[in-house]
Amino acid sequence: MTRDTMYFGSRSVAVATLSAALFVFLLAAGIRTGLGTPSVSWAEASEGALLAHAIVRIVGLVPWPWGVNLVSAVVAALGMGMLLAWLFERLIYNNWSPQMALLFAFLLATNPMVIQTAVFDHRSLSTMLACALIVLGVRRIESVGDVQANLSLGLALPLLLLDGPPLALLIVPLALFGVFADSAARKDVRAFAAMLLAAIMPTLLVLTGLLGALGVTGFLDLARHYVGSYVFRPLDPVASGQLVNVVLWTVLPFGIVTFFYLFVRDRRWQPVSALVALALPFYLMAGELAFSWNIAPTLPSVAFLAAFAAWLSVARLRPTFRLASVALLGLSSVAGWSFSGSSPEMQIALEAALSTLL
Repeated sequence: MTRDTMYFGSRSVAVATLSAALFVFLLAAGIRTGLGTPSVSWAEASEGALLAHAIVRIVGLVPWPWGVNLVSAVVAALGMGMLLAWLFERLIYNNWSPQMALLFAFLLATNPMVIQTAVFDHRSLSTMLACALIVLGVRRIESVGDVQANLSLGLALPLLLLDGPPLALLIVPLALFGVFADSAARKDVRAFAAMLLAAIMPTLLVLTGLLGALGVTGFLDLARHYVGSYVFRPLDPVASGQLVNVVLWTVLPFGIVTFFYLFVRDRRWQPVSALVALALPFYLMAGELAFSWNIAPTLPSVAFLAAFAAWLSVARLRPTFRLASVALLGLSSVAGWSFSGSSPEMQIALEAALSTLL
């Protein structure tokens, strides 16, 4: 009997239960709050939140009797439930016990910042997904480093463009990372050019589609906005302090796992993807402090949770690291609850989630 066959029945039940539980939990929290905050407006779309706006726009095409915001929260909750179920499967595959994998998924699902994102801040969902895909793509290139790995990362790069200006700046460095990871590309200029073109081709196709959809004038306006997002406009001191506190208390503890992972080498040791997962929230924080991107104060934290979870889904960790990851995720949740007053929307969402649990 194979290992997969041994766990098939129990895993299938646990996956279905986990996905349904998160769906019901977030839906109940959304109903209690009334979901009065608009998800993504046309103005936000013009600011670069193209993917989030497109999803909300598609949902809004149907005259739902419950309102677009409630339906958007249901879609977000269902999607996150399915992703958490996939994460549970991957943790089991990476030698986690079913109990510890389920506890990790539960702590992630009940993290207050994740709840706030699913119920209110739908714009951050695409950023979470993009950060997770970045880590997965880097991990595969780090492990294999072949043409297929480079193409896989290239398919994720358009999401960075559609998510908005903050992550769009990472497209070129990530594409170059994938190319330089290939030994043939480092030695042959023609191979380098071919692999670079293959990596950025999906992004170029998306840009072509945007040009056709928006027209020349609209496309140039969007391009000016992306470029203008990197003009130095420091964030005000109060908001800066709030952002730094949230990020440090919810992200920095995970640096313990990453730090010790760098010094425990084995045949599956892949440090670059771990460092990328840890660097992404600080990149977002630094950009908000310097350029005032108008992102949610919880975005760097939830982006890191997505990136860290993606890293755990492909990393084979020792039992000590697994236990530390679960404990630190619990600490991050506690810190997130303590910052429940960071925004009115988060306060409402957390109170609703607490009343749902009780």
